[in-house]
Amino acid sequence: MALTKLSTDVIDLSGNTEALTIPKGTTSDASLTVDYLIVAGGGAAGADNDGGGGAGGVLNDTVSMTDGTTFTLTIGEGGVGIGTYPTGAAQNGDDSVLTDSASLTLTAVGGGRGGQRGGANGQLGGSGGGGGSYLASAGGTGGAGTAGQGNAGGTVDSNTSPYAGAGGGGAGGAGGAGQAGAAGIGVDKSSVINSMNATSASVGEVSGSGVWFAGGGGAGSNSSGTLSGGLGGGGDGVIYPNNGGNGTANTGGGGGGAGSTAPARTNTGGSGGRGVIILRYDATRTTTTSGFTTEAGPYTEGDYKVLVLKQGTGTVTFSE
Repeated sequence: MALTKLSTDVIDLSGNTEALTIPKGTTSDASLTVDYLIVAGGGAAGADNDGGGGAGGVLNDTVSMTDGTTFTLTIGEGGVGIGTYPTGAAQNGDDSVLTDSASLTLTAVGGGRGGQRGGANGQLGGSGGGGGSYLASAGGTGGAGTAGQGNAGGTVDSNTSPYAGAGGGGAGGAGGAGQAGAAGIGVDKSSVINSMNATSASVGEVSGSGVWFAGGGGAGSNSSGTLSGGLGGGGDGVIYPNNGGNGTANTGGGGGGAGSTAPARTNTGGSGGRGVIILRYDATRTTTTSGFTTEAGPYTEGDYKVLVLKQGTGTVTFSE
């Protein structure tokens, strides 16, 4: 038999001394709306005039549920950077996932790795990796981003000195085209967690009152270029012989590329930053967590609480 939901703000018992009876076949439950921010791990870069890693994909919306709902969440790790080609390929970032094990699955896609010599196209991801330099005839194409989560990496339009890659894509903007093209900017999510609590939890890149996530990684070069990572935790690209900057943990920022020149080539590209999942919900509710390696909060922000899940896989259950 189908259940009928009984919903009322006030039941007046002032004129009745008898007990209230809920009719058989009805249920009473409390609904809850949760704001979520899901950021995947950032893509990595290599060290052969490579493109910057793409930022992890970003999902930010609300979901309604009843009290007692349990979420299972996985926070994606950043991809691992590598040394000079042909030592292997830098890695894409890992996905971050939220599911209620019934009808809801939300997946933020890991960032694409930057393009490398010998395979210089950036890889697709939440945001795409920037194209690399030093192909036989031309530069590499930037990887595509995932619709609604991020943007494409930049494309290198020539293969001449300074042999620089292009910037990785960010959640708020594409990587710039051309050698040493700018890294894509991330997105400000201070509407989900304020700058004071983000600083306390060590999540996002705080700039003024803004809290930025998912900036693209800067490009690598063998001699010159503007290589800064994108606002939102993107790692800085560097000039040979330095190692590329890592994306900042719990931002989903892409790793920074590194340059190379014969014969030494002993440096490495930057790894992507780990992602994060943040839940914002009514302050009257309680959460029970289990299984996460690292978490922070919940913090109180006005009428809301903010819970930060920083690493691992675990569960969150909501109750009154």
